[in-house]
Amino acid sequence: LNYNNLPDYLEVMDEAKVTEWLDSHPHFCMQYFTKKYGSFFLQDADHLVPRDNELHRRRSVPAKRSSRKALQELKKLDRHELIMELVRDVADDLGVNSLSHKILVNVNILLNADRSSLFLREGEGENYNLVSRLFDVREGSTVAESLHDEGDAIRIRNGVGIVGYVAQTGEIVNIRDAYQDNRFNKEVDKMTGYLTRSILCVPIMSDGQVIGVAQVINKSGKPGVFTAADVETFSTYMTFCAIGLSNAKVYEKSLMESERGRLLLNLAKKLFEDQTSLDRMVIKIMTQATELVKCERCTVLLLDTNSKDVMFTNKFEGEGGNYRRISDHIEPACFETVKKVVLTGKPCRLQVDDNEQVLEKDNIKTLLCMPIYNGDDIIGVAKLINKLNGLPFDDRDAQHFEVFAVFCGLGIHNVLNYEQKCKALAHYSVALEQMSYHATATHEETEQLQMAVVPTAIELDLQSFQFDDAALSDNQTLLACLSMFKELNLIQTFKIDVKVLCSWLNTVKRNYRAVMYHNWRHAFNVAQTMFAIITTGCLGNVLSPVEILSMLVACLCHDIDHRGTNNAFQAMCVIYHIALHRIGRPSLQAAIQIVT
Repeated sequence: LNYNNLPDYLEVMDEAKVTEWLDSHPHFCMQYFTKKYGSFFLQDADHLVPRDNELHRRRSVPAKRSSRKALQELKKLDRHELIMELVRDVADDLGVNSLSHKILVNVNILLNADRSSLFLREGEGENYNLVSRLFDVREGSTVAESLHDEGDAIRIRNGVGIVGYVAQTGEIVNIRDAYQDNRFNKEVDKMTGYLTRSILCVPIMSDGQVIGVAQVINKSGKPGVFTAADVETFSTYMTFCAIGLSNAKVYEKSLMESERGRLLLNLAKKLFEDQTSLDRMVIKIMTQATELVKCERCTVLLLDTNSKDVMFTNKFEGEGGNYRRISDHIEPACFETVKKVVLTGKPCRLQVDDNEQVLEKDNIKTLLCMPIYNGDDIIGVAKLINKLNGLPFDDRDAQHFEVFAVFCGLGIHNVLNYEQKCKALAHYSVALEQMSYHATATHEETEQLQMAVVPTAIELDLQSFQFDDAALSDNQTLLACLSMFKELNLIQTFKIDVKVLCSWLNTVKRNYRAVMYHNWRHAFNVAQTMFAIITTGCLGNVLSPVEILSMLVACLCHDIDHRGTNNAFQAMCVIYHIALHRIGRPSLQAAIQIVT
């Protein structure tokens, strides 16, 4: 019936008569509504998606029980009635897996086929895959029996095999004898022990684009091949099914977007809960990243901002909740790719096909690199490795991870600022403590030392390696130091004011703590030993006056402000002083302050 030239009397029919006429012409209804309103159903698919709290409440779509008639009743229907009954069966199911299973079971009934499979398109551009998690479905099977996990799913590249050919060309393929077609993979039958005879494949179209391929195998009964009527029936039924599949994919996508939005909000909450530790912050980032994009592992690299070249000071890596930090300058895996991301500021995606040798060496199949920004500056790079479903990272992954990286940059920036403030506070606290404990030499102490008679080095036996300071008082050790400066002719060579030298020696002595070993007596003995080496070893002919002065001053100052304990002890005591050991020795800093 040509519905473009309907008889005029239909214009005056009432609703009941029109309904009665449509019920008696199901084939016309099918063609008419598909042609006129197919795109309308797709555009309005979002009306089928639950809103607001309902969307958050339902994280997965429960499989609806089939509402179609019993098999015995279906066999009594003619072809057009059967198609309409099976269309109604799949009309309101929004679960991709349950809907796909219903379609395949119905196709077996509709075409009297032994088995059927459904391949859905995944991926962008021309290099997409056709993925089937429901294949070799038989009449009477359940979703649980037929559904395969990611590891067992069949993946076919666009243009490969019979299914790939149908997806690429959009043509229907009806093969009477599979073994006579060179596109058929005979190895599948060898592995399964199943004999494939006839195959019928049709493309599933939506808005002029192939979104999948449906396939039936082995027509039951004689002649055992799919007829032209089967082709028309299969194609017509899949036209309606395409609407349902598109709606289900839209719904599935909305759930995924909602879940990813929830993860991003959860990330923001966790990142700003604790901003006191870089290690904890980065581990949170890596844990959330692998959950967000569903990948095997994550690596975060922090740039050395003081280097002109692309170098990294810290590397965090791990998987499955086991993460570790590698400090010092390191060169990460896929360094050239990471370097490109830093220099261009743009994300980069790779898979084994792009650089097989480099990627496989580090057990990398797919890679997504994203720069981490702090304002306009790149402070690091995050790498996601190997999607769990085995597919390459797509545009949606890159978009979500780019938003994720913004939160990462904020979190890392805040932690680094906190650490800098902690270091500044440690500097301030140590300096304040030093000032309260120490003081420069008084005027009276300086005058007393300046007016005293300085014994010679020979009188004090300073040139001997058997020298013993036990017989000397603290003031006499100061006189011995003046004697060493005079004996080495440093006062005259550098025109040192004796009053300034006396004040300096007293100040150095006062800045040593009364600890068991690293005290003023220890510094004095080290200086005397150096004096003996210089004078008895004739080093005056080898070392310059500046070098001799530097060595003597270093010996006297090398343990200024020593607490008498090692770094491990101070770290366990958790005092401000230990914070400075990460950026330089306090003894050296205190000595520099006194010398200057």
